[in-house]
Amino acid sequence: MSGLAASCRPAAAVLLDVAMVGIGGGYVIALATGETTASGFHLRGLPALALFTLVALYFVVGKCTTGGTVWDRLLRARQTIDTDEIRDLPLRAGVWRRLIAFAIDSLVISLLFQLLAAGLFTITSGRVQMRGDLNTTTCVTRTTLPDGEAPPAAAGTIHDCSITLFGLPTARVLQIGDTSAGDGQTIMRSSWLTPDGHPIDALPLDGLAMVALILALVLMECRSGTTLGSRITGIRVIDAAAIDSATVPPHKVAGRYLAVLIGALPLLAVAIATIGPQGIAAVAGQTVLADLTSRTVQCQPMLLSTLLKLPDGLSDAAEAAGSGWLVEACALLAQGWILFLIVQIATKRDPLYDGLVGTAVVRVKDRTGT
Repeated sequence: MSGLAASCRPAAAVLLDVAMVGIGGGYVIALATGETTASGFHLRGLPALALFTLVALYFVVGKCTTGGTVWDRLLRARQTIDTDEIRDLPLRAGVWRRLIAFAIDSLVISLLFQLLAAGLFTITSGRVQMRGDLNTTTCVTRTTLPDGEAPPAAAGTIHDCSITLFGLPTARVLQIGDTSAGDGQTIMRSSWLTPDGHPIDALPLDGLAMVALILALVLMECRSGTTLGSRITGIRVIDAAAIDSATVPPHKVAGRYLAVLIGALPLLAVAIATIGPQGIAAVAGQTVLADLTSRTVQCQPMLLSTLLKLPDGLSDAAEAAGSGWLVEACALLAQGWILFLIVQIATKRDPLYDGLVGTAVVRVKDRTGT
């Protein structure tokens, strides 16, 4: 039990550090910029960037100059795997190599599912659709709603958007603006359309593609420590306890991906308690359809953008339930957690999720000596 507690201390220290600096520093920045609210504060634009910079500097200064942050010292937290100075392990892969590798893998899986969606969209009369990572969106303004679509309380713009992959249709979306809030903002409501423009309850393949991506990453890394993206960028996952092994134990590979989500657990728990599983599913569906513009070519790797941005629908649903401030605080914890991991990777150290399960991501050329 003591071993489990020791392994959880680093994660707890990160979350407490982010809460302390993020909430305290965020409130000070909000006071200075006039962005306080009745329930706390809400930072956007440059003030939000200033807060994330403050959190990053806190971890950089704490880790690089004083040997640990405030909560590292209070909890006596340390990584379960020794650093490079103690153990003769290969040079760790940096942030850009990891991000590029992930983007390549994400795009490959998404493109495969988009090609499937391109075939099923017409065959199923729009019951199967997908927005995907790489797409071209073309929107036209409509003056009337299709039959069966409920009008908004105060009508705004109506956009009819066609989504294609290399000219092949994969989805059709209706976006309706609602200006009834009265604060000058327009709330967008989105729904799927059939190829001929009628509302339909479609099955989006985006969520299934995301699950397939995670399964593919786990299976490939268990087998060889590499994926297509990591081979291109020259990196691989290794078992820190057996660095010469060509494989990685499945429980370690699965564990590292689960450990990445530690920072999102408070947000998930609050979201379930606030709006329930059905509300989360509805928000996820609206998130897939969000941010369509008049004519754009978009490339947005799965998971990466999801982790870095709190869905607007979740904020709106939480505000309606009276717990918007709590969701914002938990979102700050999740984003601070990601920022902390990026700082660790940028300094060529094992990020916490690798340290907890005993894996490392290394440069292949440093491991082979070429």
